[in-house]
Formats: sequence, structure tokens, C-alpha cells
Amino acid sequence: MIYLFPLTKLLIVIPTTLFFVSLKLKKWIWTIVLNTLTILPLLIILIGLKFPTNKQVVINSEIRYQILDFGQGDYIRNAIESKLGNKRVFLADTVNGIKWLYVKESDFKKLWPELPFEMRKKQYTIKATFKTYELWNGNCSNAILINVQQIDGNPKITK
Repeated sequence: MIYLFPLTKLLIVIPTTLFFVSLKLKKWIWTIVLNTLTILPLLIILIGLKFPTNKQVVINSEIRYQILDFGQGDYIRNAIESKLGNKRVFLADTVNGIKWLYVKESDFKKLWPELPFEMRKKQYTIKATFKTYELWNGNCSNAILINVQQIDGNPKITK
């Protein structure tokens, strides 16, 4: 498992080892240092995912309906966002290198009013406008849904 997911070593194995080593030590300074190293990767991830820069990005795009979503290379963020109740929305057009955004579940329901195959039968798709901010790690923060509109056409469905 460590060879399949290199971040597992960084986030689970090394901090757990340091924690158990710190329990065996009798000196306070080493215990504090090792316990700080244990939570340091999680703090770095939190800072990278939650603290935006001042650069605001407004995105206007149709929605791409991804039927199977088996990760897109951002496993850690996807796990954190899903635990917080946010969902990933794929954009039909890549805007500034952004292929997907995370939105609240209530906004997600507005973007997926029904199954995309039913939308195809009714000949409409969804176009939305989002506002987001760039994060320290180069990704985008959770998007705020500004506008949703139904437009004529077939929805873009991918697997």
C-alpha cells in the first residue's frame, strides 16, 4: 500500500512512528519536537487547502457530467471535501487550467437536477457561473455558485 500511495507514508506511517517513539522518550523536548513533526504534514495540507490568496477567479462554463469519478489525482483533497459535505463539479470547458471545482452539496443539486440521461432526452443542459479564489497550492478554493441557467443542447456526459 505504501508503494501504491506515496502520501500514505508521509501522512500515516511516519507520523505514527514518530508518535510511538515520542512515547518511549523520557525527555520533554524530544517529545514535543516529535509530536510537532507528527502533525506538521496535516497543518501544511490544511494551510494549502483552506487559505486563499487575493486572486479572485470567475468561471462561466457548462457542466460536464462525469458518471464515474475514480479520483483525479487529488485524493487527499477529495477525501477532505467529501467529509465536509462538498462535491466535485466538472467543467465542460477548461478555464485557466481548472477542470473541476468543489461546491456545497445544495449547489450541486442545482447543477444535477436529474440524471444526465434524462436531461439528454429533454434536450437541455446546465450552464453556471462560479466565483472562487486561488489557493496557496495553486488550486481553487470551494466555489460559490453565482448563477445557474438551463440552456438548449445535449449535456456533456463522460465516464
